[in-house]
This record gives sequence, C-alpha cells and structure tokens, in this order.
Amino acid sequence: MSWLFPRGRGRGPRAAEGDRPVANVRQGASFIALIALVGCSGGGGGGGSSNASTAPPSRTAPPTQTTPPTQTTPPTQTTPPASGRPSNPPTTTGGPPSVSAGAKAKGIDVSYYQGTIDWNQVKGAGISFAIARVSDGTFHDPQFAANWAGMKAAGVVRGAYHYFRASKSGLSQAQDFCSRVTLEAGDLPPCLDVETLDGVSASELNIQMQAWLDEVQRQTGMTPMIYTSQGLWNGWSLPAHNNYPLWVANWGVSSPHLPSGWSDYTVWQTTDSYTVAGISGSAPDGDVFNGTVQDLLNYVSAPPSSQAPAQQTTPTQTTTPGATSSTPTKAQVLALPTPLQQGSTGTSVATLQDALRTAGFDPGVTDGNFGPNTKTALENFQSANGLTVDGIFGPNTQAALAAKMP
Repeated sequence: MSWLFPRGRGRGPRAAEGDRPVANVRQGASFIALIALVGCSGGGGGGGSSNASTAPPSRTAPPTQTTPPTQTTPPTQTTPPASGRPSNPPTTTGGPPSVSAGAKAKGIDVSYYQGTIDWNQVKGAGISFAIARVSDGTFHDPQFAANWAGMKAAGVVRGAYHYFRASKSGLSQAQDFCSRVTLEAGDLPPCLDVETLDGVSASELNIQMQAWLDEVQRQTGMTPMIYTSQGLWNGWSLPAHNNYPLWVANWGVSSPHLPSGWSDYTVWQTTDSYTVAGISGSAPDGDVFNGTVQDLLNYVSAPPSSQAPAQQTTPTQTTTPGATSSTPTKAQVLALPTPLQQGSTGTSVATLQDALRTAGFDPGVTDGNFGPNTKTALENFQSANGLTVDGIFGPNTQAALAAKMP
C-alpha cells in the first residue's frame, strides 16, 4: 500500500480519481488479513514515518535501498493446510504470539499499480507472503482476483486489504469487502488500511473504522489487522487498538516506531520501493513478518478455537441530564416525521434512539441529537433488515422499525 506518499504503489488509491491522500500522509501500513474456505461470510499498503515524530516527515524521494540479497536456498517451508476454517491467534500487543530467532519472512503488498504479476517468479525471489488490495472505498481493484488466485497457485501466503474511506459507511465498506474475498485456512487475516481522515473528524473516523472491524470480524471469525503509522495514528489521537494485529509503516529505520497502544507488530512495511522479480509495473512496497517463515506458517495455521468473533454486548442504556429513555410503541414510531438524519435534533430523534435500542441496535445515549452513533446504529439496523444502508430514517426504515416495537 502506498498511502503516506504522493505516488501510486502497492496500496495507493487511484491517483487519476483525485482521491489520493495528501502527499506524505501515506507513510503507514494497515494490515488486517483473512483465513478457511468461507469468504468474509465466515470461513474467512501505506507507509509510516521514518522517525518518532507525531507527523510523517516531508519526503521528496524514496529511501535509498539496495536490491534485496538473493536467496539461494529458500528456507524449508511446509505447505499450509488447504482447507479448514480461517483463524489467527489473539493478541494483546499487536504482534504474533511467539517469534523465533532467525531471518524474518519477506513479503510485499500490491495493487493494480504493479500490473500483471508472475507470482511464481515472486515466490522464487524469496517472497513468502503478499497482501493484495481488494478495494479503496467503493472502488474495486481490477487486479485483485488475478493476484488472489496467483498467490495461492504459487504457494505464497496471501492476505487482502481495504483502503478505508471514513467519509463512507464503515459497515457498507466491510460488507462489500467480505463479498469480494473468499478466505481459506493458511491466509493472513483481513487488513484495514487506515491512512486518511477523508474529510471527516478523527472521532468519526474511529466510529466508522470500528464498524468495519466489527463487521469483518463477525463475518470471518478473524481479528482484522490494522495498517497505519505512528505519525498518523498519534496525530489523530485515536484510542488504543492493541487487541488488533498491527501492520506498521515506517521506512528507512532499523526498528519501527509504533503507534500509541501497541507494543509490538505483526507486519512491518519497511519500504515503498522493493525490487523483486516477476513484477513489470511500479515497484511494490516491501514488508517483513515479525518472525521466521515457519513462524509465519504457524501464525496462519492457528487452531480455529484460538480465535472467535468479538463478543457483542448490549451497552448499558444511559441518558443525559434532562433526557428520558423508554420503549416506544409501534404507533409512536409510525408518527415520527421523515426523513430524520445526521444533524436532526429534538424529541423525534430521542424517540428514534429509543426505538433503535429496543430493536437491539443501541445508539448510545438518548439525547435527541442525531449524531454519528445514531447514524451507525441506524445503518446496522438497515443492513440487518435488508434495507438501503444510508443512515437516513425514511419511510421504509420507519415501517421496518415500527414492526419491531410492542
């Protein structure tokens, strides 16, 4: 993924679309990978700043890099299981459960900027894993299907990532991502590339990001990996996510600087320009797994029982001073004005918030303010009931929600 930098690389968005992040923002790496023949429905690159500052440094040219040493005798590698449920071990640090002494497994991350890839040559050059872009917001990478199949055929441990657009529904992006990836045992966990605010606040980014993470974990049973950099994450003052594997972007350093909350990493993006055989387009990003090739294989072959979807608990119902919370009737919901949407306020919104909570989609506090939490709860309700997911309380949503009331 090339996100913190102004030119298209493995994980960069479409420059021609006018939606590329600001130059020098793409120095982080987001890693959320996948695993068992079940697609996101259930079986299952960026760059970091090169110093410890809170914002990525200006970068006029890629870090100087010599050609990776030729690997004359690839490390002995057992074949990952060909079938079974995808899984990945839990973490509290952002890193894998154990790391052996020895050379770290080498990898790359790619998108259509790398063109048609000869994955057999890539594997022969000593690359043990690769992570391919599936999508960027609502854009679908045209090379993903070929890359996904090619990696498997060549015996390269594969992963898939989504470039996150916080101005769009996190839930919708997650569902789209899951519909386009078939996960198998031996794949990396799904990855979320977090490197741009996309015109919204950091708090809105966090809300939509969490919606993506929750939905992908619910569908795959795997804990997604987050790609980012210290400069971006800390600059946005995002909360700790150390229970998610970390794919950190930090180029030209001997050891990566980690974002707040994480004390270890699973994947480290070391450069945005990695020379490797088999790639005719732009040079891909270079990565290493935090462990040997065998550690990598152990990681993607974790027993399914070691990783279960996040437990969903119903938040305690709370109210702000002066606000009340109750269970609306069907008639009360049908009497609400439409549309209600983000920015709406008043008793009608308070009734909507109570109705969503009654239906099992808690919007948080009942305060009569249609904010991001209410919008997310409404989107989740719409998705669960086969409605258009737009976060707007209109006639169809109203009828469906009223049907859930006593």
